Amino acid sequence: MEIEKVTAGDPIKVAGITVIPVLTTSARCYRLNGSLSVFGTKQPLYIVLAKGSTTKAFRVTGEETPLEELMQEVPYLRLTLDSTQQCSE
Repeated sequence: MEIEKVTAGDPIKVAGITVIPVLTTSARCYRLNGSLSVFGTKQPLYIVLAKGSTTKAFRVTGEETPLEELMQEVPYLRLTLDSTQQCSE
């Protein structure tokens, strides 16, 4: 069995810039010869940077990615950004 989920991590504020990691979390479970193996991973996919009214998203490889596309893939990201912007006002 394999489960994979893409989520927005907790926002971190550094020097007036809010950094939000977007992560993929995977869990795998295998049964072999009567024993059970389970392992999981958590890896960054994107970084979202927000300062004031400017918000940009980047792949971990450095390319900028459209924020709207990323928010469609990770709906919780919109809530995270909204709450971050409300806290900074």
